[in-house]
Amino acid sequence: MDSIPGTPKIPALDNTFGALLIGSMVGAALWGVGTLQLYYYFYHYPKDRAWLKILVLIAWTFDTVQQALIGHVVYYYLVQNYFNPANLDHYIWSQKYQSLFESLTSFCVQSFFIFRIFKLSKGNLALCGVAMVLTLGKLGVGLVYFGRSVKIESITLAFQQTHGISEAINGATAGSDITITLILCWLLFNSRSTVQQTNMVINKLIVYSINTGALTSFCAILTLILAKTMPTNFIYGAFYYLIARLYINSMLATLNARSSLAKNLGSVVVGGSSAKSPNRSGQSNDTSETAIHFRDPNVITLTEVNAEGKHSLV
Repeated sequence: MDSIPGTPKIPALDNTFGALLIGSMVGAALWGVGTLQLYYYFYHYPKDRAWLKILVLIAWTFDTVQQALIGHVVYYYLVQNYFNPANLDHYIWSQKYQSLFESLTSFCVQSFFIFRIFKLSKGNLALCGVAMVLTLGKLGVGLVYFGRSVKIESITLAFQQTHGISEAINGATAGSDITITLILCWLLFNSRSTVQQTNMVINKLIVYSINTGALTSFCAILTLILAKTMPTNFIYGAFYYLIARLYINSMLATLNARSSLAKNLGSVVVGGSSAKSPNRSGQSNDTSETAIHFRDPNVITLTEVNAEGKHSLV
């Protein structure tokens, strides 16, 4: 559309704020899925430990605040300042603060997965330390970015001073997620036993770990590539807006998968009650059973119970 004579020419917004609009819309859809998963989690797992439920709620709250701030960013540029191209270079406060809440959301979710590493490795500080250093590094870079950007009033100036830090954030996100995923998969693979049902569940846990880590890693890597190859537009920002939503959904999907995983086991223990499954002859098998515990924050705890005693597998 041509501009009205006598008014400043409005630049094309397709690959700048238009891209951010698309990112905010997809992010809103993912936020809705995450909120539904949050309801499902609190409804179906009321006996989970209090600290785990608090961590989930805090992470979801941070994610919600960021999504609200992103909505304000899009509204400010495309609605409130429609036909006011002079303000398109103004670095609005909500755009600055949304990055802070993305960093906090990521830290909460990555800390949850590091705790899984701690439980699976039986307290291996070396493995936990590697993952935690990368996670803290990602948080630190995010805080540096926020500290720099909060003092800047121009998008052009912000790009010049913080674009390198923004690329470092995405690189740190991908690096920490890939590392956490590889460690989890390695620990789960080494937890395999001679029990077929146990191995079936462990294999599914490995697939879940790969899928959850791959989503955030892929999005961060794609954001980094787009920021390097197309630095003059905001297409990379559209994918960046999705990262925190993917974190929340991966965390809640991992927690909510416990009930479906339990169906693959012969004996299920939920909050202390157990149910034995019949063997091939149709009789109850009392000498060996596999149990699953739901209340452990490590998503799922598999235990093989036999005549010789109880042996923890995961």
